[in-house]
Amino acid sequence: MPGSLLPVNRQRAEEFEQQIRGEQGGDRAEPQVRVGMVLSEAQALFGAPKTLINSTFKGQPVVYAVYQTNANGAFGSFTFIAGVLTEFAGGDRMPLSNVFNGG
Repeated sequence: MPGSLLPVNRQRAEEFEQQIRGEQGGDRAEPQVRVGMVLSEAQALFGAPKTLINSTFKGQPVVYAVYQTNANGAFGSFTFIAGVLTEFAGGDRMPLSNVFNGG
């Protein structure tokens, strides 16, 4: 992804992730979502998205996806720019219509 589109210091993000894991006593049993992961990693964690919307932003491909994040009915929304996760929200058990309407 071009740095001028959305500057992200990946090394800094990885250091933050390691710090969080250290404070929480190691890896969690539940799937971990992190900014910087790619679409295929999200699909490996959650399977096929419940919805997938393709768009563009400043000439870059954008994918907005909604996944069921656990068997209890929790959903999360994920935004990928140029194939890289830049934003995610959700995880609560809420109706899918609330996810589509912004919570």
